[in-house]
Amino acid sequence: MKRKWLLLLLLMLCIPALYLAHPRFVLNINEIILSRQGHGVNLSNAITTSAFDGTEAMGKGMTVSSGAVLENSVVQVTFGGGIGFLDFDLYGIGMLFAESEMLFKAAPELYLGPRATFIEYSGSCFNSSDIHMRPKSNGYQIGFIMVFPSEQCDISLGINYQHGVFELEDKGDHYSENEDLDISGIAFQYGIKFRS
Repeated sequence: MKRKWLLLLLLMLCIPALYLAHPRFVLNINEIILSRQGHGVNLSNAITTSAFDGTEAMGKGMTVSSGAVLENSVVQVTFGGGIGFLDFDLYGIGMLFAESEMLFKAAPELYLGPRATFIEYSGSCFNSSDIHMRPKSNGYQIGFIMVFPSEQCDISLGINYQHGVFELEDKGDHYSENEDLDISGIAFQYGIKFRS
């Protein structure tokens, strides 16, 4: 159901593009800080059990994306895609994604509006153990972004809800007392935009 609503949102963002002009190329480089709100994970072997609390886990990462910008004097619509990585110290996750933004000119030096992203996660290993992480489904981001334009490049700030759930598969000597790992939470991002 959530995917249907996100797809509808992306289609709604596409409609104004029919009335816009002057397509341009854009390159985005962003840093991400993700505050994960999911449950903790207990890892065990024949000797010890280690518990990792997920309620305050912080992930840091970077994304690089490119796409096209359609704009007029008051609205910018961006479509693009890219790659990224999230590092939670105990594990790392790769990302492929497609994104869309619709920014309205609120002031001469400020654009703001909604953004939506569909994410395909890669698999990983938990805490350098034999516990494998496999994405249970594709993820998504939905949120709000502010852009401060300048002649050289634009500065962007955003806050999003990011969803992602991974299935934990036991292999080797380690096993997990949890069936899955939920990395969903609030993601803060900041970065720069280069436009042709």
